[in-house]
Parts: sequence; C-alpha cells; structure tokens
Amino acid sequence: MKRCPNCSRTYDAAGWDCPSCGFAPTLWKGFPVLAPDLARAATGFRPEAYAELAPIEADNFWFRARNRLIMWTMRRHFPQIGRYLEIGCGTGYVLAGVAKTYPETRITGTEIFCEGLPYAACRVPRAELLQMDARALPYEAEFDVIGAFDVLEHTRKTNWCWRRCCTP
Repeated sequence: MKRCPNCSRTYDAAGWDCPSCGFAPTLWKGFPVLAPDLARAATGFRPEAYAELAPIEADNFWFRARNRLIMWTMRRHFPQIGRYLEIGCGTGYVLAGVAKTYPETRITGTEIFCEGLPYAACRVPRAELLQMDARALPYEAEFDVIGAFDVLEHTRKTNWCWRRCCTP
C-alpha cells in the first residue's frame, strides 16, 4: 500500500496520484519527486558527486566488499524476497547486487537527491525509482526487506516506524 505524502491516506494503485486528495508528485526526468524541498536542500552533500561516484564504484575495493557482505547477509537471512526497498540507493550499486542475487524480486529504490536516480535506472532498469524523504516513508506493509546502507548516519531525525512499511 502507498501512503500519500500529502494527506497520509493509504491506497493501492500503480501510480502516485492519491485518490483521496488528488496529490500528484512532480516528475524530474520521469522520476516521481515526493519531497521536492529536500531534493533541493543539498546539505552536506554535493549532488554532482553521483557523476564522480558512479564510474568508480565497481572497481573500488570498499564498494565491492561491502556489496559481497550485504548480499551474503541477505541470502543468509532472506533466502526469498518478494518486494525489496532500498532507502538511499544513490547510483544503484547495491540495487544492482540485489537485482542479480534476487532476479524475481520487485525492486524499489529511493534517494533524497534526484541526481542519483538516472544512474540507478541504468544499473537496474526494472527497478521502480523515486525521490523521497526517508523520514516519511510513503508505504505501508509493502516490502519484505528494507535496506538503508550509509543512510542513517546522514539523517537528523530517525524516528521511523519500520513495521508500518514491512509485511508481517
């Protein structure tokens, strides 16, 4: 289920147009933008850095090793995943690992800065991608597994309710 970022009502639909209040997100290069103010507030991070980061991740020991550890942990604890959400997907490097490890899984990636989404789309064309505020997840009981790698330490307010977004 989706949760409208405007009126907080839940609904089950393919798009982001809220049937209750009529909210429709703006689009940036085809990606839904649910928190436009945050997309522009590049505090502590240069959104242009995605262009520098994307070409080096696959050859960098840190990113390769981290992906191996993440995939090992996921396979061990979640042998099957129907729906996966990654908060802070950046350029989609981890998403690509998840897509390869779980080829049947429906994958959603989110990022606070829109500039990372085109890179993630190139890496995982089948993923649903959108811009959002990680502190206001627009989902309820939607995912089997949620990943947030290198995200929490960059978030000021972390009072999320994970149970609202994960299936029991």
